[in-house]
Order: sequence, then structure tokens, then C-alpha cells
Amino acid sequence: MRIAKVYIEHPIASLDFPLDYFVSPQTEITAGVRVEVELQNRFVVGYVEEIVNTELTIEEYQEKSGFTIKPIIKVLDQEALLNPELQALAHFLASSTLSPVISAYQTILPPALRPTSGPKVGIKKLKTIKVLDDDTEGLTVGQANLLKRIKSDEIYLKDVSSKSMLKKLEALEKIVIYDKEIYRSPYDFSDIKKKKGPILNAEQEKAINEVLNNDAKVYLLEGVTGSGKTEVYINLAIATLKEGKNVLILVPEISLTPAMVKRFAERIEEKIAVLHGSLSMGERYDEYRRIASGEAKIVIGARSAVFAPLAKIGLIVVDEEHSESYKQDNVPSYHVLDVVMERQRNSNCKVVLGSATPSLESKARAVKGLYQQLYLTKRINNRPLPKVELVDMLKEAKSGNIGFLSKSLKSALQQCLDRNEQAIILLNRRGYAISMFCRTCGHVFKCPNCGVALHYHHSDKVLKCHYCGYEIGRPSTCPKCKGTHLQTAGIGTQKVEEILNKRFNNARVIRMDIDSVKNRGGHQKILEAFESGKYNILLGTQMIAQGLDFQNVTLVGV
Repeated sequence: MRIAKVYIEHPIASLDFPLDYFVSPQTEITAGVRVEVELQNRFVVGYVEEIVNTELTIEEYQEKSGFTIKPIIKVLDQEALLNPELQALAHFLASSTLSPVISAYQTILPPALRPTSGPKVGIKKLKTIKVLDDDTEGLTVGQANLLKRIKSDEIYLKDVSSKSMLKKLEALEKIVIYDKEIYRSPYDFSDIKKKKGPILNAEQEKAINEVLNNDAKVYLLEGVTGSGKTEVYINLAIATLKEGKNVLILVPEISLTPAMVKRFAERIEEKIAVLHGSLSMGERYDEYRRIASGEAKIVIGARSAVFAPLAKIGLIVVDEEHSESYKQDNVPSYHVLDVVMERQRNSNCKVVLGSATPSLESKARAVKGLYQQLYLTKRINNRPLPKVELVDMLKEAKSGNIGFLSKSLKSALQQCLDRNEQAIILLNRRGYAISMFCRTCGHVFKCPNCGVALHYHHSDKVLKCHYCGYEIGRPSTCPKCKGTHLQTAGIGTQKVEEILNKRFNNARVIRMDIDSVKNRGGHQKILEAFESGKYNILLGTQMIAQGLDFQNVTLVGV
């Protein structure tokens, strides 16, 4: 008899151990698949951790264990979802974050493959027409023309209006209609033109040679802004691919993936897969399958891409390694660098941590010799670093300037726009205002769940909690004193956008924050619109704070 050790989908401490279910002799099953089982008279989904063979009968096993053993109702997968390395990684994640094992599996797997009872997607297929015999003799003019059209270009059944003509051609064995898998691609690589790499400077060549020829496994690449760290990543990736190994590139923000994907696609022939939270469920499902099958050799993505099912990993790059975005707040609460180091130990690959301002932890490890320190001290073509001016806003207020823009920033921004150049304005606070209060009694509208002030979003006319998502419509009266004198305080990106458009006549502002990138491909569309020159001011939160490179940007205000 076979016993399946199953972790149930509910991530709670009381169920954080595998439950036993017996497998019928005719059921084909392996460890690492999802199954449907019964738990307390309810059907739930679980993950098979292990298959154990026993010579005991069901009755003997139940008597020995003291529990009733129920059967596996349905096997949901034909093969294991995780390779042995990711299986071990799930247990590392659970133990290091003190989280249920099932929550680790649910974090590592894409939404469509997670062991949960939620919505699922599968392989997308379309009815496609293929020519078997292109001889038009004996066919009508319409049938002959349709056959020629199908032969010259692949046609889907939905694109042909004359179904009766198709049936006739099919009966004559001129064509065959079959199901073709349609790959859901998050990026269109067809328009990307291949480019030759630039000539590397001495520091870049030294850094590349150090990584390729030294025995050290982890490297801290500390390079000033614009020093060519990405070019180092690309050259290391090319060398790794030549060795028959795969590459994982991590960026801190989803908004940085389009630019990074473009840079790599312009230089490397190997297929690239992209993983991040803004992809649709179908796109993530298809990308995950491409990676697991070995079709994609390079994976580029944000935090969740650290769990990409890559085999034979030769290089992991963590760009902007100091970023707080690499920390996961939800259970399991992990740090990407911890997961990267565990994958390095399992695969014996090289790890490159890149930053202009390394985290204190990474810098300390480099000083102690745990990481190999690499430097890029000069910008490309020896360009000077930008001039930085610090403004004391208290002095500005005393001089009569009570707005959020300093006099020097106003002047520099106007000059920038007059020269037909572009500017980036960073404010790490979304919404219109940071709070709303009653001027009569001083009552502040707060989240009942978190106890923090609700942010006002003018575009939606709502008050929102930026922690738990709680929201209410814009109130007209105070719930405490019933007063009607309500006022907002503080500024967010929505209010700054409004002020910039009013203050500068030639301003064309585009805003980039969580609220403006909700739609599919929102990050990429905004960045492409700004790069094309359609807008001359890019205003946003931390997602525009690092990794972006625009030729016409000559001013940044924080």
C-alpha cells in the first residue's frame, strides 16, 4: 500500500505537518504534485511531500496511527511541480521565517500552480488550420483561394467566416484542424534589434575578470551611478551562458524590468523569461513552464523571480542590492538576499550584488572578506557626477516660500523645460493628501484596522489605508462633531501633479505610482511615453528612484 504525505492548503500552525492519505493501486502519482483530498467533510487541495510504501493494510495502518486514513480523491498534476532544489528551498524558507511549509510552497509556485482552491488557468490553445494537400484541382474558385490563403499564412479557425467551405476542404483531406498552444508573452521581442556591446573601460574589464577567474562565490560590485554596472552584468551573463549554465537577474522594482529586458535582449541570442507580480496569471504560468522546461536560459524579474525554476544556475545578479523592495512583508517574510545565498549554496553558482550605495550588511561582509569587493569608481566616458544642491525648507518657509517646491528647484525646472529637456520629480508618498481632519474638533480620519491616518485620493474621491487597503468614500461631515469643515493635510503625488501643471505652462506631467500602473503593462507604457518625449516631467514614488536611464533628463528633484 502507498501512503501520500500531504500538506493541506491552509497555512495555519495547527496543520503545519503532512497528513496521511492512501493511494489506490490504479492511481498514478508522484511526490511534488497537487491533489484533491477530504478534510473534515470538505474537499481541499494539498501538496504531496512524499510517497511512502508500507506492507500494512489500511486497517492495520489506521490501528497503528490511531487515525482514519482517507483516499486521494484526485491527482491534479502529471509530474512534479518543483525540482529537488526548490523542494529543499521551500523547507529552508519555512524554517528560516518560522512559517508554515505550505505557505512556502504557495510563495514559490506561480498562482496558477499553487496548492490552493482558488482560480486556475491552463495551457491556452486555439483551433488552427494546416494544409495537408495544396493541389487545387477539382476545387471551386472560393475553395482554391481559401486553400492558398491558408498555405501562405497560418490561420486560426476563428478568423475564417466560411465554416462550410472549411468542412468541405477537411472532408477532402486538404486541411486538418488541430489545437495549437498559444504562448502568452508579457513582452514583444520582435522589435528589438541586436546591438554590439560598447568598449569596456579598465575597471569594467577588471571586475568581469575577477568574477570569472576567482574562486570567490559572492561579489559586491560597488559602482557610482552611470559607471556601467549593467554592462558588467551582461558580459558576465554571456560568459556564463557559453559554459552551458543559466542566469538569474533580479531588479528591485517591476518598473525596471522593461529596460533591463531590452538591454539583455539587444545583446544576447538566448531566450529570456520575465517573472514579476504584474504579469497576468496566464503569463506567469507560461513563463514558469518555459523556465522549468529549459527553453529560457535567462530569467529577469523582481522579488518573486528569485524562485524561478532554473536548473544549472551559473550566475545570480542582484541589482540595487540595498533596496528595501527586496524584503517581503507578507508570510513568509523573507529577504531576497537570504534566498539568493541559499540558492548559491545549493547550486554553487556565482553571485554579484550591485549597488552605488551598498547596504551596511553587505559592505560589512565585504570588509570582513566574506564577499569579494569590486569597484567602479568612474562614470562612463569620465562624465562628471551631477551637481547636488541641498535646500533647507525651513529657511525657505521663513523667507515666504511655503510651498513644497524650493525657489532653486522652481527656477531649475523652468529652465529645464524651456530648453526642451526632461526632469524627474520624486515624492515617495502616493495619493493626494496624507490625511483628512475636522477643523472644528480636530478629529483625524483613521483606519479602524491599522490605526493610521487614511490618505485622501482625489481622483477616486476616497480615503484609503495604504497598509491594509481599507477605504471609504470622501466624507462630507465629521463623525465625531457632525461638523462640515473638513480639510486635508500633507501632499502626495496626485496633488504634486496638479500643482506642477498649474505652476508651469509648458509642463507635460506623467505620474508613476501604484495607482497609475494598475492596468496591464502600465509600468512599461508610462516609461515608453516619457522616453519618447510625449511628457517632459516624470513624477513618481520610489519605483522611479533607481535604475532608470533617460538621455534627455537633466534635472532630478527630490
